[in-house]
Amino acid sequence: MTLLPVYSPSTAGGATIENTDDSFTTTSTLTPSFSSQAIGTASADRIIVATAAGYYTNLQTLGSYSIAGETGTERIASASGGGNRPGMFSAPVSSGTTGTMAPTWISQPTCYDTSIGIWAIKGSGANPTDTGSVFVAGGSSTLLSVTVDVPAGGVVVAYTICYNVAGTPNSFVGVDQDFVTATTGTDGQTFHAGGSKAYAASQTDLDVTVANTGTPERSLIVAVWGPA
Repeated sequence: MTLLPVYSPSTAGGATIENTDDSFTTTSTLTPSFSSQAIGTASADRIIVATAAGYYTNLQTLGSYSIAGETGTERIASASGGGNRPGMFSAPVSSGTTGTMAPTWISQPTCYDTSIGIWAIKGSGANPTDTGSVFVAGGSSTLLSVTVDVPAGGVVVAYTICYNVAGTPNSFVGVDQDFVTATTGTDGQTFHAGGSKAYAASQTDLDVTVANTGTPERSLIVAVWGPA
């Protein structure tokens, strides 16, 4: 009897990443909710990465994040400092093409406005392999820069926030820019921006940087997911 070979789908390829949406609200609240946010094509191995940044006169902190009905796990928060502190959460979400994003702020009486970014990752491990963050005070010309290691077939997510019309985030290095959005709320004008990139080859000490047109108070958070 001749045995025929059995073929199975290849798992040798790397992880993929897609920026699916970003949004903001100028409503002052600790519990903003963003309904009908795009989360990409459903897949059993899909991980949704969701970021949020808010502003208050003192340091604001994310306590939790509901991601398309799933409880998010915190992956990285900005280094302490200033009034805008972005955070990044993720959750496995296998079904649906849209969902509600609901971050919760916990450290101050309210949050003047909230901005979010959303990415869909497929073919990755469950947890980040590297993370980093940096905060730069207003008036400083220091470049926002985070160094991470990326395994072969890994993906990188970067998110930045800057407060004040005096500076706009631009010129990402290390990731491809996905969006730059301006919001005008109770606090004045805030810009948030996101970037991502998939790497076929491994990257050691990859510098992820964001230049600004001015010197506003600003933060950058970065996370890496390796292949499954």
